[in-house]
Amino acid sequence: MEKVFIDASVLFSASLSATGASREIIRYAFLRKISLVVNELVFQEVERNLRNKRPEVLESFFVLKNALPFEMVEPTKEEVLEVAPYTALKDAPHLAAARKAQVYCLVSLDRRHMIEVREEIEKHLGLKILLPGELLQELRKSIALALPPLDDVPPEEADELAAMALLNDASLWREARNSLAAEQQTELQNLLDRQAEGELSPQDKSRLQELLDAYGRLTVRKAHAWLLLARRGYRIPPQA
Repeated sequence: MEKVFIDASVLFSASLSATGASREIIRYAFLRKISLVVNELVFQEVERNLRNKRPEVLESFFVLKNALPFEMVEPTKEEVLEVAPYTALKDAPHLAAARKAQVYCLVSLDRRHMIEVREEIEKHLGLKILLPGELLQELRKSIALALPPLDDVPPEEADELAAMALLNDASLWREARNSLAAEQQTELQNLLDRQAEGELSPQDKSRLQELLDAYGRLTVRKAHAWLLLARRGYRIPPQA
């Protein structure tokens, strides 16, 4: 699991809105696709800015802060001074903490002090700086490469199956054990019996195809869920 340092601008944005790239990064952390690293200054800056600008969403910030297992990394004064020439002094502790934690990247929305100087930062400090949307693109690409091929599945269904890789373990187990509703199973069996006897009307044939399609989609989702669970190290029962 990659470690990612998020600065105050990203956590501020994620606290403001339940949508957008910053909040999506938080969701990836909840799903254990990445591990988030911060320092205490990040929390202080977000709380201060929210109190001054958007106090009504402070509760959202506290929920995120308490719900996620952030890794706290505090740099020394010497480590901060070492990186200070490459960004604003207020942001130097974030660079130093990210570097100390050996993260995959630092994610920021601060274009002036981070994004616009990221080439220099990477050149001198070996630290990758990304916008939230850029990190999401990389994460989605890596997840897609880890998925089984879906070439024989319709595009819209392939997108749904690919998205299953972002589900947590409990959700995947629910998908794997899912089945048609009891009334649908009874209706399907009844229509199949009547088809064998040649008693289906055009309307019945249409309904039978509808149920068969639903059963087929469900079977594919179940199989994909079992495959993903197996890749996560779970032992899959033979009947699966």
